[in-house]
Amino acid sequence: MKAILYIRVSTSSQSLGSQVQEDRLKAFCETQGWEVAEVVSEQASGANNERELLEYAANKASENDWKLVVLRVDRLGRTLSKVAELLERKNLQICVAELGRCLDPFVVGIMACVAQQERSLISQRTKEALEVLKEQGVKLGSPSPENGARASAEVRSNKANETALKFGPVVYNLRLTGLSWAKITPLVSPMIGKSMHQNSIRNLYNRYLALTGLE
Repeated sequence: MKAILYIRVSTSSQSLGSQVQEDRLKAFCETQGWEVAEVVSEQASGANNERELLEYAANKASENDWKLVVLRVDRLGRTLSKVAELLERKNLQICVAELGRCLDPFVVGIMACVAQQERSLISQRTKEALEVLKEQGVKLGSPSPENGARASAEVRSNKANETALKFGPVVYNLRLTGLSWAKITPLVSPMIGKSMHQNSIRNLYNRYLALTGLE
C-alpha cells in the first residue's frame, strides 16, 4: 500500500512546522507498513478552499488508490464544506496520523465540524474567557514570590478556567451528538496540544458547565 502525504502550514515562518509534520507522517506510515509515494507541502490558510496542491494530492490518491495522510483534519481545512467535498470523492481514503488510524466519513465529518467551529469561535471564546476572569477579579500573570502556595494554586485554577472556557464549547457540542467520552477524547486532545485522559476531558467539560451556568 502506498500513501501520499499532505502538509499544510499557514505562513512561511512555519517552515519548521512543515518538517515536523513530514517527520511525524513518515513515522506513522512506517508503523502502518505503507510506502510513502509522494510528499506534498503547501503554504495556505485553512480557510482557503482553493488550494492547488491539496487538489493535486487528493486527485493523485484517488486515481492511484493511495492513502491521503494528514497530521490532523484541520490540515485539510477549517471549513466543513471543503472537508465534506473531499469525503464525497470516490476511492479517497483520508488517514489522520495524530489519531493513529484512518477514519470513516462520519468521524472525519465530526472533526471537520469541530475545526470549523474552532475557526469561527476562537476570538469570541477569548473575549468571553477574559470577561469571566475579569468578573471573578482575576489578575492574569505570574504570581509574586511572596504569595506562596496559595497564589500558585490560584494561577493553576485560573489556567484551568481559561482552558475550560476555550475548549468547553467544542466538548459540549460533541456531547450533543451523543458521542462517548472515549470517542470525544482523541478528537479534543490534539486541539489542547497534549494527550488527555477521558477523566480530564470530563473534568474540563464539567468546569465549563459550572463557569457558564449550563449545569
